[in-house]
Amino acid sequence: MIVVSVVNRKGGVGKTTTVFNLSYALSKKDVRTLAVDFDPQASLTSILGFDPEELETGIDAPILAEAGIPQDKVSLRDVIVKTDMGFDLAPSRDQLELANIILTSKIGRELVLKKKLREVSDDYDVAVVDCQTSISLLTINALAASDYVLIPVELAYLSMQGFNVLMNIILEVKQNINPDLKILGILPTKYDSRLTTVKKAMNILDKLKEHYYVFPPVKKTVAFDKSVEEGKPIFLMDSKAAADAGKAYEFVADKIIEVMKE
Repeated sequence: MIVVSVVNRKGGVGKTTTVFNLSYALSKKDVRTLAVDFDPQASLTSILGFDPEELETGIDAPILAEAGIPQDKVSLRDVIVKTDMGFDLAPSRDQLELANIILTSKIGRELVLKKKLREVSDDYDVAVVDCQTSISLLTINALAASDYVLIPVELAYLSMQGFNVLMNIILEVKQNINPDLKILGILPTKYDSRLTTVKKAMNILDKLKEHYYVFPPVKKTVAFDKSVEEGKPIFLMDSKAAADAGKAYEFVADKIIEVMKE
């Protein structure tokens, strides 16, 4: 099983939407996919139709059990649920935020998620991790457990300064915790060629292409709002704009399948 974390320090860039649609795209290509909601806000869990407040358990349980806090469920396999989208979900609840506090004093605190994912490594081909927006201990855990990082960036607000900070953090994890960590690529989101801000951001992307792989952009469309509202991937929205947006996620899925074969 390879692990791909979807990371950005800024909210609203389409991080959770990317995990949702990428997981669907992979599953439709017969890739056994586990979506991991590793964000205490539990947006991915909610989109997929699970109420975080009503869940009996979530990924917080096995994580906190590793920190020495007694839990009913201590195996990741025990908390995974089936979805109607062809992939499985490790759901989140707000209790996961406790891990940022409790794990701080634990030896090996950065490697807890990696240990848990190993429990199900034979069950899936790919795990796609939705990370917390802030660079927290949870995010460091995700990076430490990952083979690849996918970075969605909203073109209207792309900043080299913010991007460089994120890349420095990823580099720190690579140098000190996970030497096998690689950048899968940058995924531009909310692309609208008519906007001046987008045109400026594309100039920044041209510079980034010298060092990183940049995927074709995800086009901006109101279909995304309906997609989230109905809990359906963009692929199931009936419009040309939705179909065009879906092609970008298929491209990323194909790239992941490519690296799986390496």
